[in-house]
Amino acid sequence: MVQQARPVTSPVQVQLIAVAVCFSNVIYAVVLVLLRLSSMPEGGFLGEDAPPTLLLGPVLLIAGVTLVAVSFLVRRAITPAVFRGGADLAAKTRLILISMAIADAAGVLGLVMGLVTGDLAWALTLCAVGLAGAILHFPTRVWLEEEV
Repeated sequence: MVQQARPVTSPVQVQLIAVAVCFSNVIYAVVLVLLRLSSMPEGGFLGEDAPPTLLLGPVLLIAGVTLVAVSFLVRRAITPAVFRGGADLAAKTRLILISMAIADAAGVLGLVMGLVTGDLAWALTLCAVGLAGAILHFPTRVWLEEEV
């Protein structure tokens, strides 16, 4: 495994990293809105000649919600392996980052959908699902400081 140059040493650092991951979904939404207000065509960058994308929104929303659910299953599955050798702060940080990254993929789906189709309603909904998943994985200071 790659050694960190500057390892995480306090729960506040882990929480700041988690805030950054949560905030990425907000950045996706802001980018989409600003693009829509400035230079993005009405039908997205795919263009008006693209095949109909009516089912794309619901399908990606189901995929986004599924990704958030899978992030909890993955977290539950890898928790025993992470804590087998003792639950230090670095192990908890890895667990949080893996879980939040999987949940954040829903926001990435929203960003891609917004860019491709120009449909901000579905795209912003997907960003909100990604943000909700990341918030649900947010580490509390009590959990970060407790001994396992």
